[in-house]
Formats: sequence, C-alpha cells, structure tokens
Amino acid sequence: MDMRRLVPTFGDVLFCAVMGQILVSPRTFHDGDSFRHTATGLLILSTGHVPTVDPFSFTHPGAEWVVQEWLSGVLFALAYRGLGWNGVALISGVAVASSLYIGYRLALSRGVSVFPAFVVMFGATAATMLHWLARPHVFTMVIAMTWLWLLLRARDGQGSWAWFAPIMVVWVNLHAGFMMGFALLGLSFGVDLVHAALGDASIRRRLVPTALAIGATLGAACLNPCGPALLAYPLHVVDGRWAWLLSHVGEWLPPNLREERWFEVGLVCSAAILIQSRRGLSLFEGVVLVFNAHAAFFMVRAVPLSALLSSWIIAERAGDAAFASTMSLETVPALARVRERAGALSAEFVDYEIKGGLFAALSVLACLLVSAMGGRVGPWQLLDATPDSARYPVAALAWAEERGVEGNPFTTDLWGGYLIFAGWPRYRVFVDGRSDMYGVAFMSEYVDVVNGGSSSEAVLDRYGVDWVLFDHDGPLVRTLLASGHWHRAYADTVADVLLRGAPDAEGAL
Repeated sequence: MDMRRLVPTFGDVLFCAVMGQILVSPRTFHDGDSFRHTATGLLILSTGHVPTVDPFSFTHPGAEWVVQEWLSGVLFALAYRGLGWNGVALISGVAVASSLYIGYRLALSRGVSVFPAFVVMFGATAATMLHWLARPHVFTMVIAMTWLWLLLRARDGQGSWAWFAPIMVVWVNLHAGFMMGFALLGLSFGVDLVHAALGDASIRRRLVPTALAIGATLGAACLNPCGPALLAYPLHVVDGRWAWLLSHVGEWLPPNLREERWFEVGLVCSAAILIQSRRGLSLFEGVVLVFNAHAAFFMVRAVPLSALLSSWIIAERAGDAAFASTMSLETVPALARVRERAGALSAEFVDYEIKGGLFAALSVLACLLVSAMGGRVGPWQLLDATPDSARYPVAALAWAEERGVEGNPFTTDLWGGYLIFAGWPRYRVFVDGRSDMYGVAFMSEYVDVVNGGSSSEAVLDRYGVDWVLFDHDGPLVRTLLASGHWHRAYADTVADVLLRGAPDAEGAL
C-alpha cells in the first residue's frame, strides 16, 4: 500500500474537522427533537412497528401522527443502544462531514483545482453549521449531495438513471427533505424540455430516461408506512397547516441579513465569484442557483442544503475568478512563474486528493472504538456526549422522579423532547417539537402560556396539568406564583418545579 495515502488530504482535514466538532460540541443536542427522535426509534425497535397515533402527549392522545422520519429515529436508537449519546453524535457528525466531503470531491471531479474547491467548501461548511445537530436532516444533507453527483453524471452520459429509485426508498423514510430529490430531477427534466423545444436533438435523447427515472422514483417514494399520502405531507409548508412554524420558529423564518451576517457574506462572495468568472452559466446551472437562492431566502433552515447544492457551481468558477484576477501577473515574470508553479502543484494535488479518503475512514473507525469504550481512553475522557445540564432540566426531572411527583407536567416544546426520552411513559408531555401534529390553534394557546399570559392558568386547568417544569424564574413561573394557587417546590439555575396548592410541611422555595 502507498503509505502516502495515510497522510491526510485537504478533503480528509475538512471531513475530520467537521465530524470532530459535531462529536464533541454540546450544541449537537441543543434541539429537543434529538431526544424525541431517539425515543421514537427505541419505541419502534421495541414494538416492531411504526406508530400511527401519538403515544407521547396527554393533550393529544391518539391523535394522528405522521412519523415521516421513522428510519432516522431507528438509526439514532441503534446508535444510542450501541454507543450511547456518543454514538448518536458520531452518526450525525459522519453524515454532515460526508455531505461536505462529497461536495469537495464533486468539485474535483468536474475539473476544479484543489484550492478553489477547498475554499468554496470551507464557505459551505460555515453555512451548514446551523444544522450541526443530531436530527434527521443530517441524512438529507448527505443523500442530497449523493443525488446531485449521480444526477450530474447521468446528465453528462457517464452514469445511470437507475440509481434514483432505490435511493428514494431510503430517503423518503429518513426525512421530508426527500422532496429535494424530486425538485432536482424536475429541474433537470424541465431544462431538457426547453432545450429540446429549441431543437437540440442530443438533449432529446435524455428525456425518456429522465422521465422513466422520475416515474420510478415516484413509485419508490410510496414505499413508506403512510403510502402515497406522504408525498403531499411536506407540501403543507405552503398550504397553511404549518403556519405556526413559519411565523414562530426561528429556523422557519426568512434570514435576517442584519443579524445573520454570515449569510450576507456568503451571498456577496458567491456573487463576486460569478461576476469575476469568465465562464457563463448553463440554463441548468442558472435554474439550480435561482431555486436554491429562493429556498434560502424563504426560510433559514433551507440555507445549509441550498449552500451545499450550489457549491459545485460556485467552485467551478472560483478558479476562473482567481485566474482572471491575476492576469496582470503576466507582466511580472517572477510572479507569473509563481502562478504557473502553483497551477502545476494544484494539478498534482488533485490526483493525490482523488486517491485520498483513507485517513478520514480511519478517523471514523477510531471514533467508533473510543465510543465503544464509553468515550474514555485510559485516564482521559475524550468523548462525553450527554444532554447539556445547563440547557435541559436534568436535575429538576431527577428530583421530580425521586420525590414521586405524578400527573401531567407542563413544559416547553424544547424540553418536551427531552422529557419524552427521559421521563416517558411515566410522564407524558403537554407539547413538544411536533407542532404540525398539535395544530395552529393549540400552539397559539401554548405560546400564550409560555409568555405567562392572563389565560395561562385557565389553559393549564383545562388540559389537566398537575405540575409545571419551566425555565427558572420564567414568565409563567412568575404568573403562577402570583396567582397564589401554585408553589415552587424545586429550583436550580436552569429549571423550577411548581406544584398546585399550598406548600407541604417542607415549605416552598
């Protein structure tokens, strides 16, 4: 074996840096849905079937629940069973890092030099950091990039159109982002129709295999627990059923350029590269860019995937832009030789990079072994992915269980996911991250309660809430204590536990 393959390439460095950051960062579990997805996967593994009604809440027991991401939950559950939370963090890190690595290799395969490809993917890395979380969308990131590579190869006559249907069988059960696969195929087919209508006979031959691939992929997408009905589920984002999400949840809102400066920097740099480059855009490239730009401006959560799916277009022109910017160097012989040598080195690096990847694979294996040992190597605790006790009510829930607190708890949608994992079935939740299941009217009531509104106590009474687990000294805590009908039985710097009535002999805090 060529021992040089053990030396990390630029692609290996990119992969390992992203995987390592996700593996050790507490932010990986900063979304309560991570715990709910894992709990759902454990439930599926124990029962052998995908639930169709809600088992987790006391406010909507038996309500129809579309578990469109059930396979992601199973993968998280298997990782948790085998390696604990380190396993869940590792599988998430590998998925995100793989999506960026695929984008980097895709750029190289299309003739982009190493340095422009690396710089562009470094920028895409910054754009994806929003979604460095242990949630099902990490699988969409890696599958979408694989899908794009296969699509470009098929369009160039170098690959098969038969890959899309079997991939869709997996994707549709992992995450609602499977619709992006249809979008890319549809954009490709639509562009080819335009070219064919303009008399391009060579493009006409591609229409039939593309149409067959779309038909087969539609059929494959129906292979899920909900059948064909699931195909319409992601479209609720535009039909009003997810209106609460689009107006209240930060990642579903449009990006704010005054606050999210990274988004503005990415836009300006991409525009500068496109303007400076001497290479024009094909119709397909232009349509893909416009589509992804629209998605990114529509909601923040689309930015990471839009950046990834646009990176190959920007990377192909980054080298051209750099070349155009240094044309004046031809008048300085010494500097011209430097640029010529840099080009030669880049060509050598491309060959080396394409043969790389072994270091990244060995790094994943090493992380697996360390995770299997509980994250510890000798006296050193290298990996310790656990719920962040400074963000989640870990101590407060433990106190409630130890003291035998029973009944229905009220907590936030963020903590609801954690409560499902750590407290179910003893405790069922008032709400969690499944706002699409709870509905707009209910979520509006929930927001009023969280803000300590005047109707808070009436809502809690109506739904039979017995105790409250809430942010320490939060607005709801102040409202309920002021009413005189509740007392604070536990408090720490993260959470308060409020019980109904007057305090017992031990008193209230």
